[in-house]
Amino acid sequence: MNSQEDMNIGSIVIRARSGYGLFPLSDVLVTIFSQDGENSTTVAVGYTDESGLSPEFVLPATVKEGSTQLKPIAQRFTIEASKPGYQTVILHGVQVYPGVQTVQNLNMAPLPSRPGQTLTEYDKELVQEEMMQEL
Repeated sequence: MNSQEDMNIGSIVIRARSGYGLFPLSDVLVTIFSQDGENSTTVAVGYTDESGLSPEFVLPATVKEGSTQLKPIAQRFTIEASKPGYQTVILHGVQVYPGVQTVQNLNMAPLPSRPGQTLTEYDKELVQEEMMQEL
């Protein structure tokens, strides 16, 4: 992204990982919203692949008309990521700059599967099981 036409757009790729960020998560539903308060609208939707990466979402990132700043002002978005069995992640104020690809990392905590089990205990068990499978 470095042509003159690309200066009004930016892009973002989401990298979804489980628990403590050790393993990629596929089939995470990623929804990106404009950050316009009550007038917020959905601007992009997609799923992560087997490596935990979303498609590249190309988004508007227009610099204000007549701006003389050396650094462009970023456009802000809200990102929501969800997958069955994991806590939904919502990030507000994610910045996308004109002519730049942003990579946003998301660590998604697995939900407990047994009654009375806390999320922290479940995370520890899950990470140990995943690490044993890798050996």
